[in-house]
Amino acid sequence: MLQVLTTTPETWSTIVRTASSIIEEVNFEFHPDMASMRSMDPSHIALVNLEWVAPSFEKYICDSENILSIRLADLDKIIKRADANDKVELSLGEERTLVIKLFDGYKREFSIHLLDSQYTSVPLPKVTYSAKVIMPLKSLRNVLDDISAVSEQVNIKLDKSGASFAGSSESGKASASIAAGSGDIKDMSVKDAVSATYSVEYLNKFLKSLNPAKEISLEFGNKMPIKLEVQLDEKGSKLQYYLAPRVD
Repeated sequence: MLQVLTTTPETWSTIVRTASSIIEEVNFEFHPDMASMRSMDPSHIALVNLEWVAPSFEKYICDSENILSIRLADLDKIIKRADANDKVELSLGEERTLVIKLFDGYKREFSIHLLDSQYTSVPLPKVTYSAKVIMPLKSLRNVLDDISAVSEQVNIKLDKSGASFAGSSESGKASASIAAGSGDIKDMSVKDAVSATYSVEYLNKFLKSLNPAKEISLEFGNKMPIKLEVQLDEKGSKLQYYLAPRVD
């Protein structure tokens, strides 16, 4: 049996938009203690990882493992019909369908067909990071907007003095820096100074789907994949994004 209920349609919207920015179909895994989703884009540049623990739901009933293959565009159309105060309930229907109910006095019910997709486990990158910084999502968006004015990629450097961002192209150069201890850096940990370059487009694919009021953590190392992480709530649920570095 599977029946999950949440009072946060915004969380569903964030998850669906983030995943659909890199892939068209996903496997949602529902386990007795949590829901998860891990998908990699076809070019193997970016990976989205979701860990949505049972206490984050208003109701979570899952007595066995369920792997649901879903076309994200189908799910997105329904989640967009949810109002801010709606509850969202998912359950399994007949003939391989997923039943979605939206209600807050006004009740609606939808069903979408599940896909016949062969499940393949996607491993997380096995990397050890030497630097981490936590900053307001809005601040990171502003920095990337500045860099993208002249460049399609951004070099990120982190040392004990703070974080710096730079980009260049035939049209010019752009740079920005944030000092440690400023309001734009909430926390940081640096064992060794690190530097790596990433695609601004792919970073923005993740960031544009998130609530700008949240904080985001960045972990990376020299020429290593970057891991961006956002806490979905205070109960341990989180959304992660891994992006491969640009190597010249």
